[in-house]
Amino acid sequence: MRTVETHMNSESAHGYRPCIIIPGIGQSRVIETDENGEKIRNLWPFDPDIDALVKSVAPSAARMMLLRRDCGFTAALDRAVRVMLEPLSCTPDSMRKVRAEVVGYYRPVGECTAGEKRYIYKMVPLNALADIIGEENLYFFAYDIFGRADENARLLREFIAMVKEQRQCEKVDLIPVSMGATVAEMYFELYGADQDVKRVIGVVPAYDGSDIAADLVAGDINTDDCDALLEMLLSRREAEKVSKLMHMMPKKVADGAVRALVQAACESVVVNSSAMWGIIPSERYPALRDKYLGDSAHDAMRAVTDRHWRVRRNIKELVRREQERSVEFYNIICGCGKRLAPIAASDSLTSDTIVPTYSASMGAQCAPPGRTLSPGRGEPVDFISPRSDINAASAAVPDRTWFYYNMEHEQAAENKNLLDLVAKIASSDEPIDVFTMPEHPQFADYKE
Repeated sequence: MRTVETHMNSESAHGYRPCIIIPGIGQSRVIETDENGEKIRNLWPFDPDIDALVKSVAPSAARMMLLRRDCGFTAALDRAVRVMLEPLSCTPDSMRKVRAEVVGYYRPVGECTAGEKRYIYKMVPLNALADIIGEENLYFFAYDIFGRADENARLLREFIAMVKEQRQCEKVDLIPVSMGATVAEMYFELYGADQDVKRVIGVVPAYDGSDIAADLVAGDINTDDCDALLEMLLSRREAEKVSKLMHMMPKKVADGAVRALVQAACESVVVNSSAMWGIIPSERYPALRDKYLGDSAHDAMRAVTDRHWRVRRNIKELVRREQERSVEFYNIICGCGKRLAPIAASDSLTSDTIVPTYSASMGAQCAPPGRTLSPGRGEPVDFISPRSDINAASAAVPDRTWFYYNMEHEQAAENKNLLDLVAKIASSDEPIDVFTMPEHPQFADYKE
């Protein structure tokens, strides 16, 4: 077994090759502005006016609580939620209905304000990487998660060109986190011929989306744990407010209310956003596309979402094509051993509770949690987990994919071994894989 030594890459005139973080679903800020560019309110993270929503449904809620039946409450809630979410919505061609502006960082982290640095490191705590390559070589690409997938890819292309100009380098590294992987793969689909990227280091990447998203859009949800669902959709404070009301309702009414809330949210925000369709797994996309995007009003957006679907479905082909252009792919880290969040009907997939392991690993064969794979013939034993529940040989880059058992999605930010591995890969030009770093085994247990 050979051990890799970390050697500084030589792409940049400033020492190290720049690294661009492409953050996950809740990590880019978007604001609404007026015609003068002045901020009106936050669009994302969204700060809903729950008090106004409660006030609008109060009459029907009072009747429901008194008579212990629906009394039009669910319909009133549906209307109120759609009104509340209107600022987040898009037109059928995936264009924002309001003036939305991404809060961007068009300079290295080292030149950001103290407040901006705190925010960036809170979202993606890659301090260890910054300590090695320097904050002057670390960038944070913010994007509109409810916007257009092709536009986000185009803006990433512009961002890369800006970084190359600022750092006087030939290539950059990308570090897509969670949903950020869908932005990266669309970038390569549209602009891979630019050959501006050296390494792609995925951190809990959702290359083929998440079945949670598909379950929510399809309405296949488990309403027994409405608290978990509310915490995904709202801030903790607002989720607690709504949860208290839900627990006071008759069970049947509460279940209907939760389903109405999810349907209203998906139809108001997700359905007309081509970027959000990127987190629908490729296997489940056709049925949901036919349900929501089959009309002529969605023709332009459907052309984009169909292309992105083909990318996800054929992700291994995209990787091979980009490898021929000298791009190196690493998937760190794929969480496994956990079922998806309890709101999801898809409870037989091993995951990090948010992203299924098959998605994060670009195609590893995975048994359901607690079960093992059937033994195969002639399979490379190097890539089969000691528990016999994951076969990484079927992944796009089996020798550059690492797995952590029992690590939840958000715990990736606390996994020191993971962050150390990211830093080592991003700061070296030497070939690195699961065989060269014995201190980072391909299959490991996460310990808090």
